[in-house]
Amino acid sequence: MSETKRLLKEGVLFTIGLALVLIAVFAFPTYIFIKSGEYYHFPEVMAKQAEDSRVLFGPAYSDHDQVYKMYGTVNNYSSILVLGGSRAAELRKEFFNESFYNAGIGGAKLSQIRQFLLNVPQDKLPKTIILELAPEALNPNYISAGVTNSQPENLKSLRENALQIYADWIGRKFALQDLKSIGIGLNAKVNQNGFRYDGSYSYSSVMRYGGVNNISHYDYHFREYLTQIKKGTGRMAYSDDVSGPAVDDIRAILNYTSNRGISVIGFFGPYAPTVWQEIEKNKKNYGYLFKLNQTIGKVFDEYGYSLFDFFDPSVLNLSDCEFVDSIHGSEEAYAKITEAMGFMHIGKLQQMLVNSSCLWLAIP
Repeated sequence: MSETKRLLKEGVLFTIGLALVLIAVFAFPTYIFIKSGEYYHFPEVMAKQAEDSRVLFGPAYSDHDQVYKMYGTVNNYSSILVLGGSRAAELRKEFFNESFYNAGIGGAKLSQIRQFLLNVPQDKLPKTIILELAPEALNPNYISAGVTNSQPENLKSLRENALQIYADWIGRKFALQDLKSIGIGLNAKVNQNGFRYDGSYSYSSVMRYGGVNNISHYDYHFREYLTQIKKGTGRMAYSDDVSGPAVDDIRAILNYTSNRGISVIGFFGPYAPTVWQEIEKNKKNYGYLFKLNQTIGKVFDEYGYSLFDFFDPSVLNLSDCEFVDSIHGSEEAYAKITEAMGFMHIGKLQQMLVNSSCLWLAIP
């Protein structure tokens, strides 16, 4: 055999061997990706959720919430549209008497919320927008990376997360039997966490295991945010002033809606009582927070819109047990918010609360 043929044969064998190794390495992650729904296309997701209201969308290895919510906004034209961040996540269609979709996007900057609204087709614009305003989005000292605004790249995601899938399986974060559960994405199948068809979010795993009273909770007894308040870090960064650019974004949103005859109701979501008490003790470090109602309220007044300040949980008679973590209220808390803003009759709220617990809400 000539030297050239020998080298060619060795090259072919090496290539075949490498291919077999890659197939072996990626076979298991590929199976998990496909069976769990981590490999997804939004039109298919919407169709499955429309067929079965129990189906949650909760991927574990990708984050394309903004694109998902745009599909939902366009495909589920509604009279009431929720915009904002994760503090709006538990507003549900059952709380309202009109058609409803929750397009809240966790971690979104106000500039991204503004752009999201501009991208909604004119014939899909709602009659009313509920605008949740996260205080950190108005804090000039809080730096947010914002959210991803790109279509899912399933093959890229698989390639980047293949080893993590092995690690999570070996670490017993999921089992093969979980793949039989209802849901799209491993977070939905394993934890029953994810977006409902109406765009609201289910925190089932947190609620099921006792919320912040579970020692494994990242915000156990609110320690995460209490630490941030003590150090002035993260979402609880200190600031005396309100962000000028963020105020400009709000004004731009309200100007856009006013010119199109869309009514807007804004609100600041509540903090857990223990956390709010600590904020008040450190009031000197959070000047911006205590200026927000007046500063942003003036902008809302310019357009004849209403703004509700629920920072202080005592306004809604909320207790610590009605919070998923320091800044996210439970379904019960958000039902109370809905009633306070005038969307829900007090009788309907009382009916929901009869068989409810702090975290779980009994939807009639």
